[in-house]
This record gives sequence, C-alpha cells and structure tokens, in this order.
Amino acid sequence: MVKFINTSESLKKLVKDIYFGLSRQYKLKPNIIVEFFEDKKKFEGKIKRRLDALEAGVAYKNRLFLFVPEKLSTYTLWTKQNTRKIYLHEMAHAFNFQLNKEICPIWLEEGIASYLSSMYNERCLQLLFDKLIDFNDLFFKEDWNKQKTIIAYYQSASFVKYLARRYSTETVMSLKKKSTKDKAKFEQEFSKIFKRNLHSHISDWKAYLKNAKFKEINTKWLRDIVKNEKSQ
Repeated sequence: MVKFINTSESLKKLVKDIYFGLSRQYKLKPNIIVEFFEDKKKFEGKIKRRLDALEAGVAYKNRLFLFVPEKLSTYTLWTKQNTRKIYLHEMAHAFNFQLNKEICPIWLEEGIASYLSSMYNERCLQLLFDKLIDFNDLFFKEDWNKQKTIIAYYQSASFVKYLARRYSTETVMSLKKKSTKDKAKFEQEFSKIFKRNLHSHISDWKAYLKNAKFKEINTKWLRDIVKNEKSQ
C-alpha cells in the first residue's frame, strides 16, 4: 500500500490510482512511501544531492520523492501536464525494486519505467538517430550518469517497447527479474528469454526506428532540451 507524507487529497487520489494500475500490471502490492516537495532546496536536502533539470522525481527503493505539480515548470524541464507520467515513471521504479533489487542494466530499469509511463518520443529519437548511445554505455549506473541525456531515456524506452510489442510486457518483466551486474550472464538470460542475442535485437530495433513513420513533433522543444543538456 501507499503511505503519504505532506500532501493533498487530490494528489493522494492520483498516486493511488497509479499504484493500483501498476499493481495489476506487475501483480504486486508493495509498500511505498511518497513524499512531496514544493521547494527544490528541501528536495535536494532530502536526497543529499543536486537535481538536474530532467529530474522531476526520484525513486529510492520503496520511497518516492516528487515535486508537486505546480512546481514542475519552476524547477524542471517538465510541466504540470506531465504530472501523471512523471509520477507513474517513478512509481514503476519502486515496483521494479520489488521484482529485483538489482538495477543493472540501467537501460532496462529506465526503459521499463519510461515505456510504462509513455515518457518517450520515437520521432525525437529518429531525428537524433546519429546520436544513439551504445547500450554497453547504458549498463552500469556510473556509465549512465556520464551519458545521462533525453536520448538515453528515449532509446531505452523505445527498445523496451520494441521487445514488449514483439513478445509481451510480461516477457520484459521476466527479464527484469534476471537483472544482474554480470553483463555476460545478463546477455545469456536475454538470449534464453528472447530466443536471439541482444545485439541481434538491437540491430532490428534500429532498423525499425530508422524507417518507421512517426507523427511530427515540435522541433523547437527538442532543440531546447538538447541545448539545456549541453549547458549542464
């Protein structure tokens, strides 16, 4: 169930709705603590580090730290309209923790959370195709932090979507249960579950991404995101 710290009834209702939706999907009912913040300094004091502009929330094991909707545009690149997606993304991390406490590979951890919350845009990714990151550089937390851009999140989500659509979301979840820091062991498990090796599936995903027809997007928004990342 969900325990709340300092929040309104309307936010409780929203978070509970997200929780029960994920609970049905994961077939789990973890205990999760949710704390909301209106002030960035207090948020950063709580998590004991600085937040970057892409971060609208933080998940740590079974705890979620979130900005209230009204402060999203003040402190992050997101807006109040993104509230549900942001909260769902962070809640998915807490559910992932119940499946497997190991977060590596990070592309799978972040990919599942971004895919389930629809926090990705494949047309954006297609436009930045030549900037795709090697998945080997998205495996460990320290490598992810070096690469941490909107592209890393989007390509992880897009690849998870490719796997989920080709097989099923449940099959992707079964891979999450096998998460491990041992790259070789993880790739063996991947091949067992998806019947082909990881690199083969990545090649097919890239071909899909390059040739698919996606809805056009506001490229100014994309340029602003990339510009902000370069300035970080």
